[in-house]
Amino acid sequence: MLSIALILAAVLPAGAESHALTEPVAQEFAIEEITVLGKESEAKEPNGKLVQTMDSSFFQTLPFLQAADALKFFSGVSVKDYGGLGGLKTISVRSLGAHHTALSYDGLPVTDVQNGQIDLGRFALDALESISLNTGQTEDIFQPARLFASAGLLQLQSLKPRFVRDKKQNLSLRLQSGSFGLLNPSLLLQHKINHQHSLSLYVYYLQSRGDYPYLMHYGSDEDLVSRERRLNSDISQLRIEPSWYWRNTKGSEATVKLYYNQSERGLPGAGIFYNTENYSNQRLWDRNAFVQGQYKSLLHPHWSLRLNTKINSNLTRYLDPAYLSSDGRDETEYRQAESYLSGALQYKPGSVYSLVFSQDLSLQELLSDEVITGRPRRLSFYTVLAGKVSAGAWHLSGNLLLSRIIEETGADPKGLAYSKLTPSLSVSLRPLIEYRWYLRAFYKSIFRMPSFNDLYYGRIGNPDLIPENTRQLNFGTSLSITPPFGRELNLNLDVYANRVENKIVAYPTQNVFVWTMLNLGEVSIKGLDLSLDWDCSLNKDITLALKARYTLQSVLNVTDPESRAYGHQIPYTPKHSGSGIVFLQAYDWQFSYNLLYSGIRYSGFENYALNRMPAYTDQGISLIRSFTLARTKMTLGAEVLNLTGKQYEIIRNYPMPGRSFRAKIIFNW
Repeated sequence: MLSIALILAAVLPAGAESHALTEPVAQEFAIEEITVLGKESEAKEPNGKLVQTMDSSFFQTLPFLQAADALKFFSGVSVKDYGGLGGLKTISVRSLGAHHTALSYDGLPVTDVQNGQIDLGRFALDALESISLNTGQTEDIFQPARLFASAGLLQLQSLKPRFVRDKKQNLSLRLQSGSFGLLNPSLLLQHKINHQHSLSLYVYYLQSRGDYPYLMHYGSDEDLVSRERRLNSDISQLRIEPSWYWRNTKGSEATVKLYYNQSERGLPGAGIFYNTENYSNQRLWDRNAFVQGQYKSLLHPHWSLRLNTKINSNLTRYLDPAYLSSDGRDETEYRQAESYLSGALQYKPGSVYSLVFSQDLSLQELLSDEVITGRPRRLSFYTVLAGKVSAGAWHLSGNLLLSRIIEETGADPKGLAYSKLTPSLSVSLRPLIEYRWYLRAFYKSIFRMPSFNDLYYGRIGNPDLIPENTRQLNFGTSLSITPPFGRELNLNLDVYANRVENKIVAYPTQNVFVWTMLNLGEVSIKGLDLSLDWDCSLNKDITLALKARYTLQSVLNVTDPESRAYGHQIPYTPKHSGSGIVFLQAYDWQFSYNLLYSGIRYSGFENYALNRMPAYTDQGISLIRSFTLARTKMTLGAEVLNLTGKQYEIIRNYPMPGRSFRAKIIFNW
């Protein structure tokens, strides 16, 4: 807390000049608030670098509830989903695994030292301003050093307070309800204290029984089926998030955010013949709280400073009442704590080039009776020197990251110490200045440390695990044109080759909490991502948007030529996948249709018929009407998910919900 107090002292200088937060200078006339719906650019190419972005004006009109729902429509992304709102949801970018994708929330990293994976079901969309996914390295090099230490970066940005002239308060109330006992109210209140300070309060609640029906097939005979209901798939979640914002006329700004999230959920077991109920009794309780502060200042016309701090605490309680032991149950608590400090200094003498030095320090620890060693602690130092240059048609950026990891394991004297220097380099070219056509390439080498579960978890931990090493090579092109029949057409094509050495693979065994750890040694990844974005104005009141994505991936185990799994596709990775969105806005109505496709996958390491999982499609539609009633802006919406009602599985024996319905009403003042 001392570090936060120091930041607040620096943030509030005496005699700071008055300035309206994120609002224009007052004019002689008032401009009414205008909300643009349906305009979105999922594949931007600043200086040719591919950045996939989806903003709130777009995903709020689609049948999406959680961040994981939107990410399924990004190129090269696979989301592992164990079914229902309470099921675990993790992201893998270009088959590198969830551990290789860093997650930042409002510019600061979100971490989980226990298992290294963040459940994306924790983040609802109604309080997010945008979602961005960067492969390789972000265009913004002025950021915490830890965000350089991953193969990809997922950025979630919450809604910042914005006020029209003379308005000091924004209030949004939202209520969603639907199939399987869904109840989802939320509140967002933004208040302007004065021209420098504003506050925000977000409250979110979610509950669902999750007891959707499904068919269990007994063997290959289609007549041998039984009708079942998903057991123990309920969830209740409460999230409270107050924030404080400050900004002055000299370009300095600060934010302090408090975050509290608690949930209780069932862990639905695999659908096992004649014994599903016995494997569906596990419960999981989570309590996560953090406070984070940011401060940015323009020290000099050429120098900028950024300071960040965060204190995080997480409590997880797991219960299996059917576990066969002397106690007749298995109950365990896991306590995580983290202290984090970050500082970055940028030198930018002009628009041609900039340099950044960034330093991060974090201390993480885990306390649980399940670890095989004393209270493990991890002290991490990340140091980055980054730069970028723009000269005519060329744009070059790169960084060197020095990582130093020191681990203490209580009474165990072995511990762990690891240091590595990893580079990243990106280049893009605009061959013809008169056209928005870019050629790009990047190379990045990075590693990821084993999580505490990988190393020390009592049932599956292996203290001798070594870090995974990843090398990425990408070549791509982007083209943006304005055809006579539309506003804008964007095409993106990328081919890539990744190599992962000492790969650690985890997949669930009895349930989604107990995993089996396997080290494949080496994985070869070759792929292609193709995207198309087209926006068309039929007239001033009617617009049409089309988004299409296709991914081809060959992800092969190349560890041991003598192994039966050598040269086989790794589990749950389809060779072919894709998605599409059609969006139509006509006057006050918005209609959307979305389609997800996943090709054949295999649930085991050997690509035999027994492990083959069929291809599937998932379709959804939504219809929204917005209008103003008595100075209150109202939105009514209806959604149908899995429109055809076809049953499918993303993970073997974890059936996804069939056809379901949702309705929502939103009030904005």
